[in-house]
Amino acid sequence: CHDSQAHVRDVKDFDLLITSSQDAREAVCAKKMTDTWCKEPPPWVAKDQVTDWTKKCKVDEDIGKSEAIRQCRKLMRTQADIYHQRRLDGKSVSYDLPMADFNENSVKYIAQIGETMGVCDTASQNPALIQ
Repeated sequence: CHDSQAHVRDVKDFDLLITSSQDAREAVCAKKMTDTWCKEPPPWVAKDQVTDWTKKCKVDEDIGKSEAIRQCRKLMRTQADIYHQRRLDGKSVSYDLPMADFNENSVKYIAQIGETMGVCDTASQNPALIQ
């Protein structure tokens, strides 16, 4: 399953953990493009001001810059926390897919993910299955 909001406490339950990493600027840009931007106000925004903040966040340049920094830090912190928790649990991240490289050579990375998951070589190297 793909969960960009993975809860760190849950990663201990996974036998196999495959993550993807992406340039922070691309990740924040993707949030803007998928309308997941300005959805969670920062903790200092009063509950009765959430609607106003959400509207302003999408149009006010200063709030937008602040939101970009906050989202970037949140994404990096989540990934770091996941790696840290896996180490504490005596486990590792099984595979970390570099999204920039995946876009350049998806067949190679699909094969590598298959191998990481234990898919047999015949299937993980079969062009008809991995293209």
